[in-house]
Amino acid sequence: MSALPVSAPLLHDAPDNLRGAVAVQLRVHRECAPEHAGLVRAACMRDPSVLPRWHQDDRGRSNAHRGIHVQAPDGAYSRIATWTSREHWVTFTVPLAIARHREILRKHHVSPAMLREAAKVKSGYADPRTGRRCIVRPKTLASVLDVDERHVQNINRCLRELGLEVVVLTGRMLTQAERYHCWRAGSRQRGLATEVALTTPTFLRRAMHRSVDTFTPASGGRRSQNSCSTSSYPHGLAAEKKGAAPPPRRPKRGAAALAARQLARNVATQVPWLASERPGRLTPALMRFATAATPWTAQDIDAAITTHSIRTGRGHIAADTIRTRPAALLASILRELDVAADHPGLPSFTSTPPPPAESCGGADCDGYGWLQLDDGRVRACPDCSPAVRTSGELPPVRLDENGQPPF
Repeated sequence: MSALPVSAPLLHDAPDNLRGAVAVQLRVHRECAPEHAGLVRAACMRDPSVLPRWHQDDRGRSNAHRGIHVQAPDGAYSRIATWTSREHWVTFTVPLAIARHREILRKHHVSPAMLREAAKVKSGYADPRTGRRCIVRPKTLASVLDVDERHVQNINRCLRELGLEVVVLTGRMLTQAERYHCWRAGSRQRGLATEVALTTPTFLRRAMHRSVDTFTPASGGRRSQNSCSTSSYPHGLAAEKKGAAPPPRRPKRGAAALAARQLARNVATQVPWLASERPGRLTPALMRFATAATPWTAQDIDAAITTHSIRTGRGHIAADTIRTRPAALLASILRELDVAADHPGLPSFTSTPPPPAESCGGADCDGYGWLQLDDGRVRACPDCSPAVRTSGELPPVRLDENGQPPF
C-alpha cells in the first residue's frame, strides 16, 4: 500500500470527501504502515473498520469455502462475563485493573500508557456488544501500535494476568492437509489466530456488586430498616446467620506509626532532594525521631542534615548529585544521629550546665567526640558518647593549601 501524504491533524480538518477517501484506503490494508499508525489509533474508537485485517479475502459468508474457519465449541463462553460496552471497558475497566496490579506490568516491562493504548486498539477487533470473538494476530497489532511483535506478546500476557481477557481457543498452524485445501481454494492461509474474550476482572465485578448492594434501595419503595441492615454492609447476611463467625476486623494503626508517617510526609516536603520519595520509604528511618521524648519536626530533621553535612565535609546535598536512592542516603545520615543529644531544638544549659563528658581517649579522637580524617573531613567517633559532642564545640576545619575548607 502506498504512503498517504495526509497526517492525523490534517485529516481531522480535511473535507468529508478527503476523509472518506483516506478511510477507504485504510480499510483495505493488511498491516498498518508506520506513517499511518497514529492515524489508525486515533480513529479506531470511532470507526473500527480502519483497523487492518490480515485475511480479508477469506472473511464473510461468501468466502467461507476458501479458508479454514474454526468456531469455538459450545459452552466455551458460558463462564466468561460480557463487558458493559467497549467505551466503558476502555475508559474505566482497563485503568482500574492497571491501578490495582501495577506489579504485573513491571514484571513484563509494559508501561500503563502502552497497555491502555493496546487495549483500545484490540477492543476494536471484538464483538461490540459482548467483547467476545476477539481475533487478531500479534504481528497485525504490532503494526498498529508501532512496536515490536515480542512487545505485543508481553502486552497479551499482561491482559490475561490482569483478567481483562480470557483465551477461548488457542491459535495453531494448519496441518498439511488443511494447507492443501486452502491452496486449492485460492487462499494463502497458514494458521489460526488465538481467539480471546475481553471481559471484566473478577475483583472489579465483586467491587461493582458490593457498591450496588450498598447504594441500591430495596424493590417496592422506601428501604426498610431490615434492608439497610443486610444491604448496607457486605457482611450483613453472613452476620445474621446462626452461628456465623464475626467479620475479621482490620487492625488499627498505632499512634507511633501514624506520627512517623506524618513526619515522613513533612520531611519529603521540607527537604528538596527527598521530594521524589514516597513517605512509606522514609517512615522506618524516621520512626525513632517521631517517637522520641522530644519529638522531632521536619525543620529539625532538615537542620540536623545540614549540620551533619558540614561536619562530615559532604557539603550541600542536591538531587542531581545523589548516586543512590534518596531514602537510603537519609537512612545513612540518621543512623549517625542521636535522638536526644543531636536534637536541634533542645534548650541550652545556661543555669546549671551538666558536668562535661569524657572522651574515649583514643589516638585519633580530638577529645570532643570527633575523628579527623586524612582528607580533611571529620566524622563522629563511634567510641565516644553523644554527650561529648554536645558539651564540646564544633571540631576545627582543616584548610587546604589555598586556605579553603575541604568541602
